[in-house]
Amino acid sequence: MEALGRRLLPLYALALGKPDTWFDRFFTNAHFYNRTSYYPSAVEAEEEQYAIAAHSDHNFMALLPMAQELGL
Repeated sequence: MEALGRRLLPLYALALGKPDTWFDRFFTNAHFYNRTSYYPSAVEAEEEQYAIAAHSDHNFMALLPMAQELGL
């Protein structure tokens, strides 16, 4: 996952009109961690029930696969 993230950085920079190495300085001593979370489909969850409690993500990017069910 770290390798994928590092391959995406130049694309993000170019999409923002910056040189492809623009993010490099921010990730020279970056701490990498990968967290996998399961979000059940909206059909499975009862009202006022949440799979993941309210939280803040302190990361640069989140990769979310497309789902066939309703919900996040």
